[in-house]
Amino acid sequence: MANDAQSSPSGGTLRITYGLLAGVLCLVLLWSFPAPDLAVSATQARVSATDDHAKAIPCHLQKKVLDTCNRAVQQGLMAPVGALDRATLIALVGASSDQVRAVAVYTLGEIRCSEATATLIALLGDPDPTMRRVAAHALGKIGGEKVVGPLADLINDRSQPIQVRCTAARALGCIGGRHSAKVLQQVVRHDSGQVQSAAMVALHSEAMIIPAKHPNAVDD
Repeated sequence: MANDAQSSPSGGTLRITYGLLAGVLCLVLLWSFPAPDLAVSATQARVSATDDHAKAIPCHLQKKVLDTCNRAVQQGLMAPVGALDRATLIALVGASSDQVRAVAVYTLGEIRCSEATATLIALLGDPDPTMRRVAAHALGKIGGEKVVGPLADLINDRSQPIQVRCTAARALGCIGGRHSAKVLQQVVRHDSGQVQSAAMVALHSEAMIIPAKHPNAVDD
């Protein structure tokens, strides 16, 4: 009995020790593994950051735009530009400086800014032929079926300068597709000179390589 009485405190001490160790181990595990909802939030944050980066304007284009804007500011043609994003670029299309407008339109095309499509289509009727050319070039970069019609109207307008019409032809070549091909084929048949040559080159562009029709495809 004496031995049992002496051993009891030792057993109690062991139980307390094991309990403390188990508690410490639980805390370590909780700290090591974050809650599932927090892990998902972190993943979503990384995805959002990636999306923002994908929409960023390349540094060399930003520099070109900002340098042009700074010159216009020094000439008193516009107010200073803060952060440069896509919305700012679209707004710069309406600037007082022709140089700023042109570089903004060019940049919108280079970054394939589809949000600017309507603005650029409107520029195809700008009084300045240089602006019409730059806008046509940018629309060719952005692409999309809805820009083919306005570019077709531009290339078929014989009152337009030859270089404007040639740029429209090259833009259609960049966009590709059956609709663009039909427009360019008509130009080749009914036009001549530089415009006809530009249309022929556009018809042989990489974007104009139309894949073979699937047996179950339906004609437009």
